[in-house]
Amino acid sequence: MTDHVIELDLSCSQLVGKIDSNSSLFQLSHLQRLDLTHNNFSNSHISPEFGRFSNLTHLDLSLSSFSGQIPSQISYLSKLQSLRLNLSSETNLRLAAHDSELLLQNLTQLTELDLTGINISSTIPLNFSSHLTTLRFLYLSNCNFRGPIPESLSNLTCLEYLFLDVNTLNGTIPSGIFSLPSVIDLVLSNNHFSGQLEDFKSNSLRWIDLRNNQLQGHLPNSIQNVVNQTWLDLFSDLKHLWRLDLSYNSISLTNENKVNVTWPESLDALLLAACDVKELEVLRSAKHLRDLALSNNKLQGRIPDWAWSNWMFSLQHLNLSHNMLTSVNSIPLQNNLHGEIPQCLGKITALEVLDMCRNNLSGNLPTTFISGSSLRSLNLHGNKLEGKIPRSLANCKELQVLDLGDNHLIDKFPMWLGTLPKLQVLRLRSNELYGSIQPSTIENIFPELRIIDLSYNEFSGNLPTSLFQHLKAMRTIDPSIEAPRFYYSCNQWTGA
Repeated sequence: MTDHVIELDLSCSQLVGKIDSNSSLFQLSHLQRLDLTHNNFSNSHISPEFGRFSNLTHLDLSLSSFSGQIPSQISYLSKLQSLRLNLSSETNLRLAAHDSELLLQNLTQLTELDLTGINISSTIPLNFSSHLTTLRFLYLSNCNFRGPIPESLSNLTCLEYLFLDVNTLNGTIPSGIFSLPSVIDLVLSNNHFSGQLEDFKSNSLRWIDLRNNQLQGHLPNSIQNVVNQTWLDLFSDLKHLWRLDLSYNSISLTNENKVNVTWPESLDALLLAACDVKELEVLRSAKHLRDLALSNNKLQGRIPDWAWSNWMFSLQHLNLSHNMLTSVNSIPLQNNLHGEIPQCLGKITALEVLDMCRNNLSGNLPTTFISGSSLRSLNLHGNKLEGKIPRSLANCKELQVLDLGDNHLIDKFPMWLGTLPKLQVLRLRSNELYGSIQPSTIENIFPELRIIDLSYNEFSGNLPTSLFQHLKAMRTIDPSIEAPRFYYSCNQWTGA
């Protein structure tokens, strides 16, 4: 009634259509905060009238299906502290290079700038640091930026979150980026950065993501140069670091001088795929990890006993594929490993994905799967396992994938697996399963099953029609539905 509205939150309001220039929205001249996120404005342009909100401090137009050119009038909002234009994948917003420089010149009070997905198609402006000295959150992912990171970006001393991933940035990463005093998350993945990594000197870093670049050399410099030193604190100054991803570069993580290396106790995820890791000893002090990726390296020989005592009861994801590992007492993992699977494996409640397909595992499956298990995928395809399918698997209520194909299991069809509420993939092909598949009296059996393979067994009799009547999820026709993302069959068959 009075037009004296200072805050308007219409996020997730199912708004559709367009916001015309004569909309009553633009009469609210006292607005300080405006949130229109998660609506559907039908690929309409952002009206230049947004520039009339001279008192606005927070503007959020993210994920609302705007498209076209972002009007230069947005740069009139000189009091803005937060500007979020995060783009949804189905739309196309563009920001001209000269307009992006206007934004930086005029919006000097910004603490948060999110232009994720906006097509800017230019180099990163050189005047970032001279205008945005209070910036704490900078999200410039997938903006089609090219060229090097300007050295001046290192002067944003208040910066806490820096996301420059999925661009075509190149050159060396300025050393000052790794020394920003307040930076927490540093994400520079999926670019074309090259050169040697500098030392990380920020005490606040929590997440470092540099995967899929062209970085080279050793990590860090001091490892290859250590001669008399017996102990090396690798990233140990990063007291809050919990995620480090350096996968798919040309970095070589070696420890030829057998120096004792210390990793931060806070480290939760260590992703070093294709980093020329030759031996596990350099990771001995990395304890309590939940996510460890060492695929496509040069690991060989046996996995040392200490690795399991350090990691086994905390790990949720472990990938050691595409190495040259041969054995590890009784605990093997996805190489050319042999032996029995230990019973204790079924008692690890934190484990979510276990993939040991195409090894030489023998003996029986563990019978110790317990209630409270987090196991979502168990893939033991292509081994030499014998005996029965353990009924304790019925305790794994989160299980979505069970692949025991191409083994030597001898059992009747485990109809009790139909009680698993989330099971989507069941492969028991090429075993020695026998007898007839009996009709089930269980209500809602296999409620989510979409892939089942029982071929090349020794079943007899007729298949009961009642079994197929229960497979309701399999009858759902939806091309967008795929097999669970963490399931990759050993013969590349992942779809229905």
